Amino acid sequence: MHNTGTSHNTLCARLVRLLSAALLLPGLFSCLQNDIPYPRIPVVFTAFDIEGGQAAIDYDRRTVTLTLDEKTDPRRIVLRRVTVSPDNATASRALTGTLDLENPVGVTLSLYQDYDWTIVARQDIEYRFAVEGQNGKAEIDPVNRLAVAYVSESTDITAVKVTDLKLGPEGITRLTPNPVGQTLDFSQGSHRIEAAWHDYTRSWRILVLPRGITTFDPIAWVNVAWLSGIGLEGCTNGFEYRTLDAPAWINVPADVDPEDPTQLSARLTRLSPETIYRCRIWAEDADGERLYGDEKEFTTGRSIPLENASFDNWHQDGLTWLAYAEGGYMFWDSGNHGSITLKKNVTEPTAVTVTGSGQAARLSSQFVNFSGIGKFAAGNLFTGRFVDKDNTDGILEFGRPFTSYPTRLRGWYDYTTAPIDNNANGYEEYAYLKGRPDSCHIYVALGDWSEPLTIQTSTDLTKRKLFSKSDPHIIAYGELVSGNSTGGYQPFSIELDYGWNGTDNRSRKPAYLIIVCSASKYGDFFTGAAGATLLLDDFSLEYDY
Repeated sequence: MHNTGTSHNTLCARLVRLLSAALLLPGLFSCLQNDIPYPRIPVVFTAFDIEGGQAAIDYDRRTVTLTLDEKTDPRRIVLRRVTVSPDNATASRALTGTLDLENPVGVTLSLYQDYDWTIVARQDIEYRFAVEGQNGKAEIDPVNRLAVAYVSESTDITAVKVTDLKLGPEGITRLTPNPVGQTLDFSQGSHRIEAAWHDYTRSWRILVLPRGITTFDPIAWVNVAWLSGIGLEGCTNGFEYRTLDAPAWINVPADVDPEDPTQLSARLTRLSPETIYRCRIWAEDADGERLYGDEKEFTTGRSIPLENASFDNWHQDGLTWLAYAEGGYMFWDSGNHGSITLKKNVTEPTAVTVTGSGQAARLSSQFVNFSGIGKFAAGNLFTGRFVDKDNTDGILEFGRPFTSYPTRLRGWYDYTTAPIDNNANGYEEYAYLKGRPDSCHIYVALGDWSEPLTIQTSTDLTKRKLFSKSDPHIIAYGELVSGNSTGGYQPFSIELDYGWNGTDNRSRKPAYLIIVCSASKYGDFFTGAAGATLLLDDFSLEYDY
């Protein structure tokens, strides 16, 4: 009886355990299913074709900018063809028909994860205002809708004939009243004009003011400066300048704007750094009588050299190589602070130099692996500092304070390329590069940032912050990209373009200088070749004379 009872109890216990396991299995299966990660596949626009404009797709910022023709109505943009990749991705709104872009529009593209994109429209309308006897180009303010034309001081502004006025898109704008060909009295102030196109109506003011010859504020760099101003039509015009304590003026011929003979400019060269100058415009009539514009004062800047530009100064903090002398100023830094956690320096000194003496920088791209943990790391060197680590991602600050106007970066480089064999961390858009030769990348940017630029090379899109050439704070930019092995040191020269974004940035004030060097151009995307090596030596900044 005892044995029978024990057997019965054991059987009951087994049944309870089986029943409990059966009840737990659905939850277990559910847990297993929910914990399987979805693949990370970025979703991007691959084409955005519209009527009456062109599209520019920025994959880093996930924006589509539509530059519209003058006649295109931004509220009724006709979409001809819009495609995304991968093909099976979905969009949060229809991408056919028409699109209203009077204000930016957000679109979420989805495939396993959501990717938020912004579509914006940009429309540049050419405005014109001209009158008889005009002195210089009109000043037109489309924000406040004010157009001002200038005439000489001898002009009778009670009877000024309007010869041209364009306050909206060409061919479709109606002006009420239309003053073109009419003679108007501007002695009491402006005239109001209504401009209408599509179903927009804009109220403008047009104004004519007397003005003599005018010296504009100069643009001064280190050894060069630009002068500009308004001269007098029918006269000989020019500029003159002198140092603050010089008794005599130096005459400079003026360059004339082919579209407006009163718009004058001149480029002064071989100026002395950190020196105060004065300048003025002049106009001389047929009798040899000269009129002068106001005197303007300007001060040339300082020729600032690069710190540790020869890369001779290094020291070690523990195992980490640092590109500055111990106790010195850290102008340059690298990703060694991150790679050293896996017992590797991707940037270090080398005795292989241009001159055969001193030291140079050796940047080595490699798959950094320690105790089964690994990640591709590009050899790199940059102006700024490595701030912190987020797991194996680096948080950096690009840029060092800099207030001068260099015109080029010169130096020497020795590059050894290799086939790209690393592409990881979800950057499938760069997978096509595998097997191709890796490229080194050196770029220099001068900007008016208020603080160093924070960079985070993270695969998490909510954290990732990368350098972008479309950053509006950039004043000047230049770069070198090469996928060829040099077989030894070669000189390079990178010109800084102060009009790189289509605007004249000469008068903007620099605040920071960024120089970034990488043995693998796409190292920020964990794509590159283990074995790609870049040697750098004897950098220098040059200033135009």
